[in-house]
Amino acid sequence: HLQQHYHPNPTDTSGSIHVPSLQWDIIYPPSRARCSPGRGIIHPPHYMGVACAPPTVRRIYLTSTHECLSFWMSPDRWGPIVIDDPHPPTIHRVLEKIYDYLRQPLDQRDIATVFSTPINRTRLEDARRSRLRDTTGMQPYGGYMRSDVLGGHRRFFGCRTSFQDGFWRASVHFIPGPVPR
Repeated sequence: HLQQHYHPNPTDTSGSIHVPSLQWDIIYPPSRARCSPGRGIIHPPHYMGVACAPPTVRRIYLTSTHECLSFWMSPDRWGPIVIDDPHPPTIHRVLEKIYDYLRQPLDQRDIATVFSTPINRTRLEDARRSRLRDTTGMQPYGGYMRSDVLGGHRRFFGCRTSFQDGFWRASVHFIPGPVPR
């Protein structure tokens, strides 16, 4: 399973249990992620640390329970994120794979599927505008991206792992709200 990194003080998180210690807005590269163990301390994560236990894990299938993203990650759509490395995956590698997956452009079929429901079209357009505004100066892709289907749920909230059917699987979670910079 993925290494469990518990929130250092789950009862003192500015009044919210939903303050993950790894702060990362998934529209930015993993190098922008920060650890916030509490008391206003912020530092880079230990990126090269092994992400899985036992360290013999080499292949992981990542999906999501996020209501929109789970639809898109089904096998008949985009499929899961697959990490299949000759060495144990690092924390950076897991975050990098999530980032690379979510920054892929939506194709015309994907856009047509979203636009078939007016409220989804509005949400996708709002998410795109927000992403473009928040990445000004970074030469962002102007079209729709996979991350846009998350709407305002761009805040990484960790992974939950399980061993099913002979494979390691991880469910990636996202929550709404701004990520401290």
